Amino acid sequence: MEAEISIDANAEIPTTHFFVYKKKQYPFNIDLFKIFSQYFNSSLPKEEKIDLFDDEDLNIFEDSIPDFIDFCQARTITLTKENSPTLHKLSIKFKVPSLLSQTKEFISTHQKEVVVEILSM
Repeated sequence: MEAEISIDANAEIPTTHFFVYKKKQYPFNIDLFKIFSQYFNSSLPKEEKIDLFDDEDLNIFEDSIPDFIDFCQARTITLTKENSPTLHKLSIKFKVPSLLSQTKEFISTHQKEVVVEILSM
């Protein structure tokens, strides 16, 4: 009888950089981000810590930051009325066309549910 184990190649992705939002750091691997993000593909940041938003008063759904990182590291995410406005904003800022089109479609399909989230931003 053969033994089997499942392994996940994404389980231990090495951290190369950090997004920073309200003094919290979110680790990510820039080499994976270059695949999805035209922003990082065209110009690499000089600093390891990158501010997600210049405006600290911007009210975003913070739980969507790991979703953004997961998406750009080839992991599956679920779009919701809570995370889609922030993911949309991040996909514009960091030029992630595949996520931009998905969030745009989700927001247009669920306008009534998402409007409160957008207004709170």
